[in-house]
Amino acid sequence: MTVAVPAAVLPMAYASTSERHHDVLRELMELPVTVFDPLTATGAPELGLVLSTAADPEGLRSDAVALAHVVQSAHRRGWPVLTGNANGLRALDPHLELNELP
Repeated sequence: MTVAVPAAVLPMAYASTSERHHDVLRELMELPVTVFDPLTATGAPELGLVLSTAADPEGLRSDAVALAHVVQSAHRRGWPVLTGNANGLRALDPHLELNELP
């Protein structure tokens, strides 16, 4: 199974993970099944559209750009999202197919 990682979520993943577990994140990033979706200038307008359609634009959190990148990646690939932040993603797209981490 391939795992797509939107690049904008990487800083948030490291920030929300204790330093002693950073080696696990690094190993995940190096797996042959891991692919990365870059955040590019050409993709930025689409992220802006995702953010502009948020259910509560005033309530967007500091991780909104990263979450918008996840939504964009899931839409483009047609894949479900494995997440520990279902509420944040649902705020941007209530119809997104989510698989929640325990």
